[in-house]
Amino acid sequence: MVQQQVVITLNPGVTFQTMLGWEATAQAGQFAFRTAFSKYKDPLFDAAVNDLGINRVRLEIQNGVENPVDYFTMYYNGQISSSEWRAHRYEVINDNDDPFVINPARFQFATIDQTIDTVIIPIKQRLEARGEKLYVNLTYVDFGPSAFEHKDYAEEYAEFMLATFLHLRDRYGWTPDSIEIVLEADNASWNGTQVGQAIVATGDRLKANGFHPSFVAPSTTNMGNAIKFFDQIVQVPRATQYISELSYHRYGGVSDENLQTIGNRALQYGISAAHLELIGANYLDLHKDLTLGRNSSWSQFTLAWVTSDGFDDGGKYYVVDDHDPNQPVVQVGSRTKFLRQYFQYVRRGAVRIGAVSGNPEFEPLAFVNPDCKQTVIIKAERSVGFSIQGLPSGVYGVKYTTDFNYNVDRADVTINAGQSLQTSILAPGVITIYAKSVSCAPLVNVSAASYRSEELAVESMVAVFGKDLAEKPVFARETQLPTSMDGTVVRIKDSRGLSWDAPLFFVSPYQVNYQMPPDVSSGPAVVSVVRGAETSALGSVLIKQVAPGLFTADASGRGLPAAVALRIKADGSQRYEPIFRFDADQNRYVPIAIDLGPDLGAESDQVFLLLFGTGIRRRSALSAVKARVGDIESPVANAEAVANFVGLDQVALRLPRSLAGRGAADVSLSVDGKPCNLVTVNIK
Repeated sequence: MVQQQVVITLNPGVTFQTMLGWEATAQAGQFAFRTAFSKYKDPLFDAAVNDLGINRVRLEIQNGVENPVDYFTMYYNGQISSSEWRAHRYEVINDNDDPFVINPARFQFATIDQTIDTVIIPIKQRLEARGEKLYVNLTYVDFGPSAFEHKDYAEEYAEFMLATFLHLRDRYGWTPDSIEIVLEADNASWNGTQVGQAIVATGDRLKANGFHPSFVAPSTTNMGNAIKFFDQIVQVPRATQYISELSYHRYGGVSDENLQTIGNRALQYGISAAHLELIGANYLDLHKDLTLGRNSSWSQFTLAWVTSDGFDDGGKYYVVDDHDPNQPVVQVGSRTKFLRQYFQYVRRGAVRIGAVSGNPEFEPLAFVNPDCKQTVIIKAERSVGFSIQGLPSGVYGVKYTTDFNYNVDRADVTINAGQSLQTSILAPGVITIYAKSVSCAPLVNVSAASYRSEELAVESMVAVFGKDLAEKPVFARETQLPTSMDGTVVRIKDSRGLSWDAPLFFVSPYQVNYQMPPDVSSGPAVVSVVRGAETSALGSVLIKQVAPGLFTADASGRGLPAAVALRIKADGSQRYEPIFRFDADQNRYVPIAIDLGPDLGAESDQVFLLLFGTGIRRRSALSAVKARVGDIESPVANAEAVANFVGLDQVALRLPRSLAGRGAADVSLSVDGKPCNLVTVNIK
């Protein structure tokens, strides 16, 4: 009897979550096994980053950091035992009675600093060498009773986090990407209301100080509790303004129903979902979390541990054979071998697309990575040959892992446009088909003003770059912008799963300019360029209410701003004056010095710099817009949308008379704590 081949069909027109990271807790024996760690750390970090694909870390901070005594340093220097240090890790002694005044002497950051120095920085450096960014998830740990508890005083929790962010900024020059409000909230005796109150107080406090992390919660041990806690969190006023990730562990309440409810809750509130711990988690758990739970981030648990003090229980990605402490050997965990089939080939910013199988024994997942290369991962319950329909033309690698064979390469497969890819797996396991070279270009969305891509604002002007985006250049000719030009449509699928066709300024084969739709929801989103019935390109973006950028004279995002000076005389008359001109001999724009005029007291001219930008209009308040020209603060008179110009914003700065004679001066502008691209003017 001839066995029928399984057919898997991809549909890039159907999109799901955007991937944010593969997480490991920053625990690799760096404190307990210092001598051995110094010998295995480099091969461990090389393997974790370059082979497995870790790109997100849990950086734990115990609540006992707020304490006048530095017990960790005493332990690290051999003055007290490990058990004595551990006895004080969760002992909180309030720095003072005022949650709005930090006493730095009563916060001890030695533990977190040592973790950053020995684990975080080496991983960060390796990822940067690959052109990637490490995502740091700061996780608050509260596993012991204390006479004073942050959970009972939301403003004190906010002070704790502000003190931490200030310390990390000043010591390392960066701050965490997210805050996991409390590790295992149900195990730490928190409730959802306390978590929500901590989120709001901390979000407000950090925002007021120019920090904008994401917030992760509730991270309960029980999957079912995650739903209950989350429903309590969102009842706290404004908690939904800050929370960005619904997290859970798999130690209890595990069911398909609970998992699907978590995925649906995340979709309903426009946030991500994340499984962040299970000792023993395997690829079967991962596959379900990615599908039913719509996870964007996932973690098994710690990075590594030594075999002399444990075994391969699935609580660490790597085990270190230290029977010879002078030559420890880093070994990949048995479960990690399967997880690697997912982690290595699906990178941050990848978008999961539609993939269906003709046989339930072969469950596919498909992704488009930020470099536009596609990956298909199939969980196979038996050996069989199969075909994949819908892949772009190119060369594809094929790799599989089974219970008896790890990291096996099959021959590369080359396909032409419209051709199916044929391959097979020889036993139950996981097989990954990944693009090595394909005829596509990454779809890159940036602010049309600053060319930054990290965040894009609702209603802002966006430029997207790619390949085969339109047949020819076409410009919009009416104020009411069309949503289709030359057969090209830019479609935004937002964090709530709603689709919006973007108003278009301009289309061409390699660039399209559009406005981010005004009703799109904040959060991770997918941008598709659609030509006819086909999705020709796909990319991921992070949408915020504010993502400020300033236009520049030469459209480079730097140098002279696209701006004018406004002079208001004592009699109330007004005159607009240029601040740059094009020099044909130099073939570039050159500044025209802004003349502040003589100082005549009340009779002096008032001179304003009118800057044009985008992503500014939804600022929380005018007072949240700050500006400096050189080293002098410049009062902000307005920051608002320009009437009758789609997506265009204006900021008016009054130029203080103390700037007279300054010459070239940088203009630094921030909106809700987010800096604009730096521009330069000349002051006479």
